[in-house]
Amino acid sequence: MLGLAVFCGAQSIHPIAPRRGVYCAGFSFDYVRAQDGASETIFTAVPSYFLSDSLEVRVPLSFDNLLGNRQTIYGLGFRWHFGHGGLIDPFVGAQYAHESAGMGFWEDLTEAQAGFNYFVADNVAITTMLSIGQAQTRGASSTTTNLTSGFTIFFSER
Repeated sequence: MLGLAVFCGAQSIHPIAPRRGVYCAGFSFDYVRAQDGASETIFTAVPSYFLSDSLEVRVPLSFDNLLGNRQTIYGLGFRWHFGHGGLIDPFVGAQYAHESAGMGFWEDLTEAQAGFNYFVADNVAITTMLSIGQAQTRGASSTTTNLTSGFTIFFSER
């Protein structure tokens, strides 16, 4: 019975994105595991804007405190959305991010992304994404795999 109620409720949702001129704020709680087995948990906020009905430009931002060390992460990314009009909005993308922390630590991350938005309201979606990337710091590099799930709130400028 609950499944029927969820299905019936979903029929009245009309997603406002992806659509040119829509901007959004994504929030996520990430678990990251590097090739060497190190892991961390991060809260991230990502403002973005749709340049076209398919192309989204993103600015990932994160400020966290890992083991007493403050970290700042910022970057630039793009997503290509290819499932227009439905409750599920699949996308692929790429992102570059720079991380800096105390004592001169820095790291650059380049990654490929694939995921989807599942709209639970006209302007709210649960966002799930898999990222595979390459992290580089002073003479060392590692491969990272990141499974992210969070939510995104969409705003229309019209």
